Amino acid sequence: MPSDMKERIAREFAELARTKSIDKITVKDIVEACHITRQTFYYHFQDLIDVIDWSLRRGMEELVEKRLKMQYREEVME
Repeated sequence: MPSDMKERIAREFAELARTKSIDKITVKDIVEACHITRQTFYYHFQDLIDVIDWSLRRGMEELVEKRLKMQYREEVME
């Protein structure tokens, strides 16, 4: 379940970033959007930079996995 919660927190952060500048997003904003406690947030992440870092790494891993499954170089390049 922890990775599910991490995904949920990261998804809410991304959603908030659509309407609010990243530097204006607070932990309070995220915990309210996720309906979790601050303790839960800090159990999964050290701070907001950690959320961004985890999200970027996760996205890159998914992208690489997807590309490795492709058969043709042309598909990968697209």
